[in-house]
Amino acid sequence: MAALLPVLRHKRKANLAKGFVSIMISLALLHSGVIVVYLFSQKRVLACLVGELVGFFVCWTLLAVYCMTGGRRK
Repeated sequence: MAALLPVLRHKRKANLAKGFVSIMISLALLHSGVIVVYLFSQKRVLACLVGELVGFFVCWTLLAVYCMTGGRRK
């Protein structure tokens, strides 16, 4: 979101490299969350992983829909 919001608000041009770095950082944070859960509660790691991945993909899908439809308003 930190890389995407300025682009949607027309304050900065889109940059493919910054977009990929943002996605990698987001995935790294998700994986670190799974590691923390694994260290403290190994029985719940699968539920945590599934919840994080579903939430991640739902958010990216909603963001993509917003960018394709409502993001074009001026």
